[in-house]
Amino acid sequence: MRLLSYNIHKGIGGRDRRYRLERIIDVIEQENPDLICLQEVDRNVRRSKFHNQPKLLAEYFNATEELYQLNVHLKSGGYG
Repeated sequence: MRLLSYNIHKGIGGRDRRYRLERIIDVIEQENPDLICLQEVDRNVRRSKFHNQPKLLAEYFNATEELYQLNVHLKSGGYG
């Protein structure tokens, strides 16, 4: 079993420090994990275009289970 633990920094990264969730998806696909554990995942936050990242990522990877724990509350959502 392959486990991936990855702090995605809200999908903001790279040298350009821009929000691009596709980069996160590419890294996860390259690792080909059986189980994915992500940290600093945004949900309904302006900096990440108000995307529900837990849901988007779970749908993209056809996850059978999705668990999200909100850690930091922000005006419209938060991250965990």
